[in-house]
Amino acid sequence: MDDSLNPTQSASRYALGPVFGIQAMELITGIGLTLLGSGLPALAALWRLNDASSGRLLLAVFAGSAIGALLVRPPFHRNLAAGMAMIAVSMAGLALSGGHALFLLFLLFGTGLGLAMTANSVLTGDRYPERRAAMLTLLNFSWSAGAAVSPFAVQFAIHRTGVRGLFWCMAGAGALSTLLALCLRDRRTAAAQEDSQRTAMANARSPKRVVAFFAIFGLLYCGTEAALGGWVLTFVHRLDFQLSTAPPLAASCFWLSLLVGRGIAPAVLLRVREELLLAAALISAFVGVAALLTLNSLPAVMLSAAVAGFSMAPIFPICVSIFMSLARNPAQTRWMFAIAGLGSATLPWATGQLAARTGSLHIGLLVPLMALGLMLVMMRWPGGGTDRFRTVFRPSAQLPPPGPNVLPTL
Repeated sequence: MDDSLNPTQSASRYALGPVFGIQAMELITGIGLTLLGSGLPALAALWRLNDASSGRLLLAVFAGSAIGALLVRPPFHRNLAAGMAMIAVSMAGLALSGGHALFLLFLLFGTGLGLAMTANSVLTGDRYPERRAAMLTLLNFSWSAGAAVSPFAVQFAIHRTGVRGLFWCMAGAGALSTLLALCLRDRRTAAAQEDSQRTAMANARSPKRVVAFFAIFGLLYCGTEAALGGWVLTFVHRLDFQLSTAPPLAASCFWLSLLVGRGIAPAVLLRVREELLLAAALISAFVGVAALLTLNSLPAVMLSAAVAGFSMAPIFPICVSIFMSLARNPAQTRWMFAIAGLGSATLPWATGQLAARTGSLHIGLLVPLMALGLMLVMMRWPGGGTDRFRTVFRPSAQLPPPGPNVLPTL
């Protein structure tokens, strides 16, 4: 159909200003969630923190992030503004605190991050339902880019302005983002609202089952990404390659491939059904991690890490996209984000525990490999949370055409 026949879609949904604003705020949250880890040596020296105290601050940030995800309610642009405002207030408080009330301020900071990240994802999926998977993957690319540049940006800010200057920079970014978020009003068309109503009717039977299924799926993915990202450098280091730069190179291959994959996936999703790309990505990621654990040459290890990272790039955004198309209302996504966040803490811990008990990190890294296997099983499991995932392996020609009162499942 000619876009001129549907001016609302071309002008309202895909205006570049809101798209760039949403991506910029996601990049800021990517920097924010990794800010404490990137600047921890300088912060510990400034406030005389030991390892236990530093660990409590990390706990505060990630606990706050889970809490923030649960606070999301419509209107989502106001949630996004509130999250950014919390970031600004907490950063200003840290700049002025003199080392007091650190746990509460970092808890507020984490809550703002969780609220902003979740609201931004739900807002994006709600604003762009026709290209939801592509837009959410682009959003994840922006977050990953922020996380990737965070160590360099944080160190640059500390060297130029000091720790307090870093906090004031983040406070200023949060304040500007608050104003920007308030301008992102709901611009959904009547057709999109009717589409959501039909989706709600189609899924009125078992919303709790759908939420639980996708929350577990998200937990497994986030835990897998965190476990591989956290342990791959140590794993390659223990392979005793003669090249001293081999471990950081392998870790860089994983993260850079993840970043590149999230940059390419939105274009792929314009041409490929998101369910098919999800299935291919899971299979490829499983093969990549299995190869990483079985191959011993340096080129093979680096290639395996790259394949794993590149393949994992679209999995979580597509999972969120499919869930949003099935949920009764977009706000239910907060449960998925909150529970998925627990995977980032539990699976890396489980990997370390298994490695310590068996004396082998090879065996420990079976944890993320098994998590990928479970995700594949969940997609094929009859009635496993939702039968919608079973259409992944069904040819599109066999899918029934949508009737006037029936929304296609995928």
